[in-house]
Amino acid sequence: MDSNSAAYSVKYDLSNCENEPIHLIRLVQAHACLIACDPSDFSIIQVSDNTEVIIGYAPDQLLQTSLGKILPNNIFLQIKEEVSKGGTFKQINPLRTNIYYQDYTIYHHLIVHINPDGILIVEVEPFDNQVIKTSFQYVLSDAIQNIQRASYDQLFDQMAQEVKKITGFDRVMVYRFDNNNDGEVIAEAKEDFVEPYLGLKYPASDIPSQARVLYLKNKTRILADVSSTSARIIPVLAKDTKKPLDLTHSVARGLSPIHLEYLQNMGVRATMSISIILDDRLWGLIACHHYTPKFLDYAIRFTCQFMTQIFSGHLALEAANLFRTSVLKTNLTRAKLFESMSDDYNVFDGLTGQDQTVMHLIDCDGAVVITEHQVSLLGTTPTEEEVKELCEWLDDKTDTLVFETNSLTKLYEPAKKYKEKAAGILVIKFALNPNEFIIWFRPEVTQEVYWGGNPNKAILKNGERMSPRKSFQKWKETVKGLSRRWEKYEIDAAIALRNDIREFIMQRFNEIKQLNKQMEAAYQELETFSYSVSHDLRSPLRNIDGFTQILKEEYGDRMDEWGTEILNTIMESTKKMNTLIDDILNFSRLGRKSMEFQSVSTQELVENAIKEVLPINKADAVEIILPASLPNLWGDKSLLQQLFINLISNAVKYSQKKSKPIIEIGSKQAGDYTLVNIKDNGIGIDMKYANKVFGVFDRLVSEEEYPGTGIGLAIVHRIITRHEGEVSVESKVGKETTFWVKLPNEPTSETINS
Repeated sequence: MDSNSAAYSVKYDLSNCENEPIHLIRLVQAHACLIACDPSDFSIIQVSDNTEVIIGYAPDQLLQTSLGKILPNNIFLQIKEEVSKGGTFKQINPLRTNIYYQDYTIYHHLIVHINPDGILIVEVEPFDNQVIKTSFQYVLSDAIQNIQRASYDQLFDQMAQEVKKITGFDRVMVYRFDNNNDGEVIAEAKEDFVEPYLGLKYPASDIPSQARVLYLKNKTRILADVSSTSARIIPVLAKDTKKPLDLTHSVARGLSPIHLEYLQNMGVRATMSISIILDDRLWGLIACHHYTPKFLDYAIRFTCQFMTQIFSGHLALEAANLFRTSVLKTNLTRAKLFESMSDDYNVFDGLTGQDQTVMHLIDCDGAVVITEHQVSLLGTTPTEEEVKELCEWLDDKTDTLVFETNSLTKLYEPAKKYKEKAAGILVIKFALNPNEFIIWFRPEVTQEVYWGGNPNKAILKNGERMSPRKSFQKWKETVKGLSRRWEKYEIDAAIALRNDIREFIMQRFNEIKQLNKQMEAAYQELETFSYSVSHDLRSPLRNIDGFTQILKEEYGDRMDEWGTEILNTIMESTKKMNTLIDDILNFSRLGRKSMEFQSVSTQELVENAIKEVLPINKADAVEIILPASLPNLWGDKSLLQQLFINLISNAVKYSQKKSKPIIEIGSKQAGDYTLVNIKDNGIGIDMKYANKVFGVFDRLVSEEEYPGTGIGLAIVHRIITRHEGEVSVESKVGKETTFWVKLPNEPTSETINS
């Protein structure tokens, strides 16, 4: 090896296969030779060392001359013109030429291109006289028609058959890459003596990543004879650039010794591969094998490449049709779900409670919709507790719009307990605070995968050297813990549903916001009206009460029993009306009263309320149980005083008919809130009406039995709302009732400014 070669020696073995610079391999297949020129003056700067065998010129002769000296003038002028206009040579390749050498003429095809470094490369290869005599127009036309008539299920077999018919290879395969870049033979046309490869998978290491990149750039590759000795490029490094020659787009580039050994282990002598490209990515290959040396003329290769482009287009169209059909189906389901949400004004019920649920959107065995307060399990799913634990894990693991996996057990250990229900999940978050999820589940599908040889032994170590596996016999692997993969249209449908839900929520938010504005305006008008009416009613009521008192004092002794009863009824009704007006005025003032926040003694508030509700002469009628001390509350003192008066008065009223009325007052801390409870042993409340007790004029008992205006608890609710707190009730009919008041320990900015 000369020093120039040593300067760019590469150790080819499988340990560096992924990084092996195959586009700089400095080898040319034996059936062709290569000439590299400086395009500025067409001086020859590098050649393959087999030029004398192919075209009769020794490498030393070529390296001392220019391209124009060895090519016929008409051929050279075509190349020169294409270089001058920066062409791609697609219009002129291949150039059929006769190179005159000494006393004889050599006929060849020239394939010309400019490499990525701007070097003009001319490759010289044989041409087939028989091909020249054959018209491929009719052959190609028939093949294309057969491909275009094929359905999606027939397409791959049809393509393999058409390529075999044109090329004559012993075996033609359609080879598809999966998401892990493992390959699978999905269609095959072969001779009877050839062992079938249909259905076999091959590990990604069989076609390393940089080889896949080159398949995107150089779409057709041929190997005429695995056993032939490749020619070397000399000099290894160009004098001016000091770089090896870039053979990315070379048609006769040599192959890595590793790949040659791989093919020899398979028993293959010649190959051709054509890239199947969809959406600018390598979808798969048309892979051809022959068990004796075989060279294909450029015209046949170009025909196959063109046919593969037609096939790729038809494949893309068929895939698009399938995708469109699937998307249309999911869109119809989404529309029904959105309609259900809108009809019910409820996201949860719209997704889970109708004939169409989230399960109908995506092919699955089970689904769950989980919100802050509700969980709905549909179909076959893990338990509710397991789902909640899974949601906690998802909350920590992902902030993305959508999460999907078909191997949950590899990511989440507890899923192994229910992999038969949920080996795969597709998840969307439709709310972030709190996190609310929709999860679709797919069960484990045990698969039997057949490989072309043991994939775990794809790389063998022989001493210091790594080499490809020697056996390609069918090898079965049983794969567990996986579900079917989630298709792109299914993931898109999940994201679209999430957007639908958010749109619905935003739509409802805007509607509620508008309604709140209208209600606020109406409420203001109602309060003003209530205040005005209540105020205006006082004067005539005072007159009625005054004149009734005069009648009773001046003429009472002259009235019979019936007249006296009428006067008493008028006076009692006037008293009730005044009480009602006072309560209405108090209720309407609550919306306008400014609030002054301070720390207030709850003990003092309760004691004052008891004194007002139970004067000294009635204090012994009810047993009041108080703790030694009650924690202070933060709020407006006058409003809180009114709150406790109303609650204690309510407790006294509804327990007064007990033989021994008892009212118990207590409190406890709950984080940033203080809870105070007022409990009585009175008549109780049917809890199905609990939501009504805080409404204005909502009464659950007759006024004759328990007098009152029906506004007291509405006032309590209004006071609590203005303090940014909560009030609730717990009760058992005929036994007891407890009202809970929950108030913040510190005021918010909203309550301060209210």
